[in-house]
Amino acid sequence: MNRVADPRGRLLDAALSIVGSEGLRALTHRRIEDEAGLARGSTRYHLGTNDQIIAATLEHAVLRDSRVNEAVLAKVGFEALAGSTKSFPELIAALVSAFLENPGALRARYELLLEATRRPSLEAEAQRWRAQFVSTSELALTAAGQADPHTAAVLLVACIDGLVFDTLITGRTNTPELAERAAAAILRASTVTT
Repeated sequence: MNRVADPRGRLLDAALSIVGSEGLRALTHRRIEDEAGLARGSTRYHLGTNDQIIAATLEHAVLRDSRVNEAVLAKVGFEALAGSTKSFPELIAALVSAFLENPGALRARYELLLEATRRPSLEAEAQRWRAQFVSTSELALTAAGQADPHTAAVLLVACIDGLVFDTLITGRTNTPELAERAAAAILRASTVTT
């Protein structure tokens, strides 16, 4: 759908951009409308109350991250993983590189996920986000023949999250390489212990 003809999408893109650059405190109806270039009242009409805006923005961030994940997996292809975890660390490095291309979206994701820990109404969406990434990793690890794909997936997602967050804080430039090394170590360790 054309973003010009999709005011809700424009508002959500604007909200995500605002949260990523200025934080949740800056997320007001007027600020979102200004950022999206839409008329006053558009945010309330398309997104609702402040709580509904935050919930919709979190869902929008989850969908955005899912598209990044799917694009990287499509580029590498599940066939490359068939029967071996050998190429999995490179896949993790590619995924981390793709996420780091948009630091504002990453900041928004973390801010929204932290907010979800304070709002029971957002908890399910945050848990869905985490479960989705674990599930995608688990599918890839299963295709690769990993003995305990669920445990390895949980460890990988947590490790990647930590490395990406560390990069936002420190400005580290070798995060994809570190993610690749961490993925290889996690896969070795989970193979040895199972």
